[in-house]
Amino acid sequence: MSGIGREKELFADVPHTPNVTAAKKRTLPEIVGFCSVAVFTLLVATLVASALFIEWNPLSYGEPAAAIGDFVYEVDGDGCGASAFPHSLSNLAPNTPVTVHVDLERGRYGNILVKTLYSGLRLYADDVLIYECGQKGSYPEWLKDPPMLINVVPLPETASRLRFEYISPSQRDTMRIYALMAGSDGALVMYLLETEGILFVISLFFLVGGLAVTVISLVFRKGNKVFLFLGLFAFALGCWSLGEADFTDLIIQRPVFLYVLSFAGLFSFTAPLLRYGLFILNPRNPHPMRITSNAIFAAALAAFALQLAGLVDFSKMLPVFFIAAPVAVVAVFAYTAVTEYVRCRNPFARQLALPASVLIVAFLAEITNYYVRFTHVLSLFFLTGTLIFTLLIGFIGLRKSEKIRREIEEKAAREMDAVREAESQRRISAMKSEFMGELSHELRMPISAVSGFAQLFRDILDGDEIDMVELRSSARWIESEAERMDRLVSQLLDMTAIEAGSFKLRKKDVSVKELFELVRNVYFPLFADAQTRLATELDGDILIHADRERVLQVIVNLVSNACKYTEDGEIALAATAEGGVVRFSVTDTGEGMAPDMLAMLFTRYPKMRDGVNAVTGNGLGLFISKKIAEAHGGEVGVESEPGKGTMVWFTIPMKI
Repeated sequence: MSGIGREKELFADVPHTPNVTAAKKRTLPEIVGFCSVAVFTLLVATLVASALFIEWNPLSYGEPAAAIGDFVYEVDGDGCGASAFPHSLSNLAPNTPVTVHVDLERGRYGNILVKTLYSGLRLYADDVLIYECGQKGSYPEWLKDPPMLINVVPLPETASRLRFEYISPSQRDTMRIYALMAGSDGALVMYLLETEGILFVISLFFLVGGLAVTVISLVFRKGNKVFLFLGLFAFALGCWSLGEADFTDLIIQRPVFLYVLSFAGLFSFTAPLLRYGLFILNPRNPHPMRITSNAIFAAALAAFALQLAGLVDFSKMLPVFFIAAPVAVVAVFAYTAVTEYVRCRNPFARQLALPASVLIVAFLAEITNYYVRFTHVLSLFFLTGTLIFTLLIGFIGLRKSEKIRREIEEKAAREMDAVREAESQRRISAMKSEFMGELSHELRMPISAVSGFAQLFRDILDGDEIDMVELRSSARWIESEAERMDRLVSQLLDMTAIEAGSFKLRKKDVSVKELFELVRNVYFPLFADAQTRLATELDGDILIHADRERVLQVIVNLVSNACKYTEDGEIALAATAEGGVVRFSVTDTGEGMAPDMLAMLFTRYPKMRDGVNAVTGNGLGLFISKKIAEAHGGEVGVESEPGKGTMVWFTIPMKI
């Protein structure tokens, strides 16, 4: 299948309108893309700057949250130890009890921020149970371990010692003990907002933007599946990052829903990205990207089936979707892009270098931040880079879609032109057939007349007495009909030369006054005795640079046509010099023509009708006259009104 063929199915409902692009202009999607990139980049830069440089203002919100440092822990059957928050315990057996003891200054803190991941917890203050989470029965049976839980827990005013009784995960041998923050409830919420707020906002950008693009692709632009994949990619990223943000878990107390939402986004976001990449690159060999996308989608379905069956938790499959799948996607994407650029010089493969570089830089910055800590907001650089990456590939997609749309419109225009040309050729063929039939009839008439007068001529010669008057009359008729046949044949030869492109002019300086004298004295001497008068109007002697015989042919043809429709009146032949050309005109006081006849007057095969306001004869004379004028670089036109006569004019360049 051709490139346009593969892409046309993505634009099934594009209207077939001709392309009229002359100079390169910015289209509406490109303008929207530019504005979106500018607005989102500015907003993200502001959020990043606030996370990096804006310090906590304790006077505005009271005493800030404080981090509790040291603790003592006991692992059931494996001894005890001391450490500081946060801390990880490894090589634990499934469902191992772990106890953590923390000493507090009595009455100093009103609340603590408690976070657990895949672990059950009971919290005691001075041996009094004040909080529990992640216990059996508090989450669905198909979950082997509880999801991430975070909450602000009030402390008794007399609390001086806290005891955390954890149950380690069953699906992993590591248990994470998170940082323990204490303070007022407002201070703890603001602490989360400060550390996780920007991630929450970026998640909303992905979620809302992806949902909007998906809905627009499905509802408002039916048949255009392109940005559906980009919308699904952004929406999946939004689901993942939103479910991972601690601030989300605090304000949306639906841990199972956020657990499923987060892993659904993580497991599926790479598949639509590959599909969108297929659209941008349109590679010669789409199978690696297509197979990888289908494999990821199938693996995600299998993961959900295993989780719902209660066999394997999502967390157990993290290495597959968090490491293996992205690495495979990057490898396949890079291989396809490099291959397309090296072998086919695909311009869109080169354009993907910028968003890919942004993503790589963001990933490296995130790794560096993990060790150096430019900011305490983890995942900030990666999600920000991913957001810019999404905007950039969206902009590239807009340009690609416009390119495909133009190609489809141009192809549709060419097809429409071909249909119109075929229809035009059919009409011309039909008109030509009709024209040839009528022309044959016109040729048959003078041939019959010549044959009849020749028979009469012979009868006169065979008679006893020769009537010289009748003989001369018959000879004149034979000569007239022979000239008529010669004129028809000459017109056919001229038309053949015009159609073959071999119509040539022999230009030289010609006197317009001489042409007028030839018309009056040689071609139309009978005007002297007729009721119709021929008047000439010429301001001095004008010289033109033209083919003398061809210009004379046009004038004679126009005057002859005027004679047909002017039985008793005047025909005016005029020439005026204006703007470097000479404008010849032939005006009669005859019947005139209806407006619908004017459009077909100079066509190749005019519809010939008899009667008033009709064009009689074969019609070739006017068509040839038009071509002669145009071959000289001039124009031809007509002005007529029924009952008031007609004026036909043409222009010829003056002598340089």
